[in-house]
Amino acid sequence: LDVSAEALASSLDISVSGMEITSPTNATVSLARAFALRGSTGADTLTNAGTATVEARATTTEVGVAISANSISLPSVVVPENPVESNASAFAFGLAGGGGADRIVNSGTLSLLADVTYTNVGFSITDRVFDLSAIDVFLDLPDAPAEPTGGAVARVTGLAGDGVPVGEGNDWLENSGLIAGAATSKVTSAAISIAV
Repeated sequence: LDVSAEALASSLDISVSGMEITSPTNATVSLARAFALRGSTGADTLTNAGTATVEARATTTEVGVAISANSISLPSVVVPENPVESNASAFAFGLAGGGGADRIVNSGTLSLLADVTYTNVGFSITDRVFDLSAIDVFLDLPDAPAEPTGGAVARVTGLAGDGVPVGEGNDWLENSGLIAGAATSKVTSAAISIAV
């Protein structure tokens, strides 16, 4: 059994203007999920006695070029930030149940691969820059650090009782076979800004 999922997201933004007003409102997202066997709600029985190869690959590429005579960065109190950050995510699952009392047994071979590449390149030339984002410091108290939602996330799971999202149930997981997994993520970011 060979299963693969691939997601590709690309964004190219080129702007030439006399006045540029910037705010973090855009996001580019790619998500790939692959399952060898997946249950649903109810008491599922998932069994693998053979060989299953599962691959999930996600790639996000963002390129931005901006040339402007004047640039104004607005604070988030004026233009709220987008809760979704640009990211690439890949999840490879062997046997995954759903909500309910599932029985999941693997006596065969599961080979799992999740591979993620996230690239962000930005280049800007501005004659005059007015950054008003510091206003947020006086109006909003900082929150506790949260788990990053942007960048690159790669995850492999051999056996999962509740699947995705996590549900409820009295699950039975049994493995007498071989489970091999590899998760790799690569992030490349480059930004060049020239303000005269």
